[in-house]
Amino acid sequence: MVAAADGYLPAAVTAQLTRTDLTSNKSGRRHPVLNLSLTPAPGSGWPDYFTGLDQAVRTLTHVARHTDPVTGCACALRPSHTSWEAR
Repeated sequence: MVAAADGYLPAAVTAQLTRTDLTSNKSGRRHPVLNLSLTPAPGSGWPDYFTGLDQAVRTLTHVARHTDPVTGCACALRPSHTSWEAR
């Protein structure tokens, strides 16, 4: 999903997807989870980050909704850069 959004996120925002484990306090069992974080891109300041944050969330939401769960491809559903950035 993050790879499909590459090039469509605002320049000031970077998306990172990592795998981690959560441990249940009750059972002690560990559960693998994905951690999606949006951070300021290198060289970007907080004002630019917060200005682009809503667009970044909309972009990732769009890609997540339109990514084929079998192939993982969202390529055919993404708008061109020009029309997407105009939104």
